Amino acid sequence: MTGQQWFLRYAGPCLRLRLETDRIDQEIYSQLQRCLKDRLDPDENLLKQGFGEAFNSYVKVGIEPRWSTESVKWYWHNQHRHESGIKRDVWSGTVIAVNGRMVTIRIGHATILVENFYNLEVKIGDKVFNHQIYLIEIL
Repeated sequence: MTGQQWFLRYAGPCLRLRLETDRIDQEIYSQLQRCLKDRLDPDENLLKQGFGEAFNSYVKVGIEPRWSTESVKWYWHNQHRHESGIKRDVWSGTVIAVNGRMVTIRIGHATILVENFYNLEVKIGDKVFNHQIYLIEIL
């Protein structure tokens, strides 16, 4: 996957909420959903229109090369929401149970139930990243 695809994968679970709260229109929503579904590369303008705050925050951090997979993942793992003082919403943990689309992850001493949003082939013991209540990536 490209850096733009990873950015969209991490931001993707917020699409429905952004549409329902009129932060994006139906056309942007549909274009981003198509990119997710068909694994297309969204251009910078589409990412900015869809996820303005996260996009601007990513650009502001100034990571180079901007769209490398490593740069994008570093931002989501280490920087997303940190600069504003808002609690983290991207976490790493270990899978301790799988029940259909629902996955239980241990993060330190806590556990969290997340949805396997992208239907990843996850199993007990996998190290994973989640964004809010959605499983995003298997390490």
